Amino acid sequence: MLTSAELTAIIKMIICKLHSIGQIWRTDVPFARGIGPLELILILVIVMLIFGVGKLPQVGQAVGKAVKQFRQSQESSLEAEETEEDKVTTGKSD
Repeated sequence: MLTSAELTAIIKMIICKLHSIGQIWRTDVPFARGIGPLELILILVIVMLIFGVGKLPQVGQAVGKAVKQFRQSQESSLEAEETEEDKVTTGKSD
């Protein structure tokens, strides 16, 4: 049987090893260089398995609409910020 001191030492060693592994994982960020063709193919296969081939055009259309709405909202918020900055720099108010 292990004594409590030996068990504590083993647990500390395991924690140190796990911490060092965690440091490696944090520095090796996945997709840091972008998504490559293999990742895109894998994502497409998973989407086809989940939604099926028949619903794939509908899913694509929904994603396209969502991206379009996101871009429009970003553009409108940028325009609002620019007009606010113009009011501040020129000293005009409504």
